[in-house]
Amino acid sequence: FLRELEVHASEADIQLDSIRIDSISSLDLWSKIPLDLNIGGPYFQVFDFLARVQKDGKMDFSNGVLQVTAESKTVRVANLNKLVDQQRTKYTQDKTFPNLRVNLNGEIIIIDKNHLLKYRTDALSDCSGV
Repeated sequence: FLRELEVHASEADIQLDSIRIDSISSLDLWSKIPLDLNIGGPYFQVFDFLARVQKDGKMDFSNGVLQVTAESKTVRVANLNKLVDQQRTKYTQDKTFPNLRVNLNGEIIIIDKNHLLKYRTDALSDCSGV
């Protein structure tokens, strides 16, 4: 999972500043790992990174806490002419954007399929998709 975060950060061309993992708490079916992730980069790269991670289906940001701050430093974004905003208008190459610092506090939930299978019943005969 951590290696995948590094790959996504590299693909999105952002700086992965730190990853802090707290102590794991485990129950019968799952384990919960508190995670504190700090990244930095221009808006488009940060958004691209978060979208890549969420697209994997391994991280859901709906229950996490996302803190974003803008630095005074501005950054020119490479290949900006290939990016579009939400209104679907293209940006030009001469645009610069503030560098963002993003802190994401959340949890990684690991479901143990072997333990889940022992709770299988006729109504819950298939554990696919878990």
